[in-house]
Amino acid sequence: LSSNLLKDLSTIKILKFGTFLTAIFLLSPLLKTLAYTNLFYKKDVRVLAGKYINNNFKKDTKFIFLKSPWIFEVPPVDNSKFKIKVKNVEEIKKGEYLVIGELEYFLTFGSRKKERAKIEKEMDKYGIKLIKIYRNKPEIFGFNYYEDIVIHDILYPQPAIFLFKKK
Repeated sequence: LSSNLLKDLSTIKILKFGTFLTAIFLLSPLLKTLAYTNLFYKKDVRVLAGKYINNNFKKDTKFIFLKSPWIFEVPPVDNSKFKIKVKNVEEIKKGEYLVIGELEYFLTFGSRKKERAKIEKEMDKYGIKLIKIYRNKPEIFGFNYYEDIVIHDILYPQPAIFLFKKK
């Protein structure tokens, strides 16, 4: 009787431990899924950046893009209100603003922070300073799932938008 009882208790402990391990392994992906669901309920960062630009800058302000502004990569900027140009970095003049989307330069995989630091350093050579970063992070219950090391495809729902100014 006692050996059967010990055997039954062992089985119950193993089942509880197995259930506990399963819950732990499922909890992390569940939280990440909820964090991204929460991110998708927020306004897209490109829209937020576009609204900020459209509402906070004077008419005829010059905004520079490194290539033709595609709403998938950069914010929508009102071209009837602002002067929008496509230029190389070397051609940007004092007082002009440069808009860069993370999807424009982060083309493969690696560290987002290192790539941003490279861009900032390159812009600094030309007297172009970062003045604002627009970013939405996937987070839930205080857990932030913003990932530094990513592949390009992971950026689609959460790219950063950078606003620079030539000083």
